[in-house]
Amino acid sequence: SRRFDDFAAQRNLAVRLARSDWVFSIDADERPTRRLVEEIGRRLARPRFDAYRVPIRSTIFGRPLRRSGTQDDCPVRLFRRGAGRWTGRVHEVLHVEGRVGRLHAWLTHRTQQNLRVFLTKMHRYARLEAAARAAAGRVPRRRDAWLAPPREVFRRLVFKQGFLDGPAGWSFSLLSGLAEWVLARQHRRLWDARNNQHSRNSRSNQL
Repeated sequence: SRRFDDFAAQRNLAVRLARSDWVFSIDADERPTRRLVEEIGRRLARPRFDAYRVPIRSTIFGRPLRRSGTQDDCPVRLFRRGAGRWTGRVHEVLHVEGRVGRLHAWLTHRTQQNLRVFLTKMHRYARLEAAARAAAGRVPRRRDAWLAPPREVFRRLVFKQGFLDGPAGWSFSLLSGLAEWVLARQHRRLWDARNNQHSRNSRSNQL
């Protein structure tokens, strides 16, 4: 048990507590298929790499999506303990020292069961991402709130062919655009609040 500060720190703690030579990192809403379990067993019997990417197949709004951008999800999840370290406060990424291979079988990812869950996670991640951007000194741009949403919708719906996923894919693509708008607004609001606080502190010090 550990007080949460960011996702990378949580995962890195788990890696330090691990006792095996290899670590397989999965989220609470992910499940390995039988084929994946068997493939991991074969690969680790004679490992040729220090880490492996694992394809993820997502079920969103109760339907499997094969497009909408989710088909590219293939993060590094299986790695030698000590060869990888997670970075990033939000949407953390594993950086590996060594060679990285790829598995063929996949994880199943059952997420965003309904609109309520999507909106709850959207606001939570927007707050975390906005805080990370502000902490890094990234200045918000006013055009982000108007350019990022349609760009994200186009990327998922057209470029990634999300329209082939049917209504679930259309909804997910449009809501992904909304998420970009909420993030831009959160970033701007937090940035302005911090600047106003700094200004008040400066005036107080001068007095």
